[in-house]
Amino acid sequence: MTGNQSLLLTGSYMPVHDGNDGAEVIVVSRGTNGEAVPLQVHSGGSVRTESVTLDDVWYVPGLDSNLVSTGQLARQGCAVNLGPGGCRITSGGALVGTARFTEACQFELDYLKVA
Repeated sequence: MTGNQSLLLTGSYMPVHDGNDGAEVIVVSRGTNGEAVPLQVHSGGSVRTESVTLDDVWYVPGLDSNLVSTGQLARQGCAVNLGPGGCRITSGGALVGTARFTEACQFELDYLKVA
């Protein structure tokens, strides 16, 4: 997911629907008091940058960070291995991404090449 629509390839936009009212809503914890704020998924597409290649990325206006779902990676055939030193993402035994563990207890991508 990204709040930066310019990361999506031109012409790769696709509407995202939940099958009910036509729009998905996600809940993101944000702010200093951790309040939950519902944000709507507007579209999706593919991201191709020097460090990230990923399909099925949702555009969520108002999202402050770019997020990658471990569930999405697993659905795409990747294995995600987490440890105190970082994260390794493999597909078919080949290394396709790494991330480092930050002081904020999050994994920050070094690179990810899945498509």
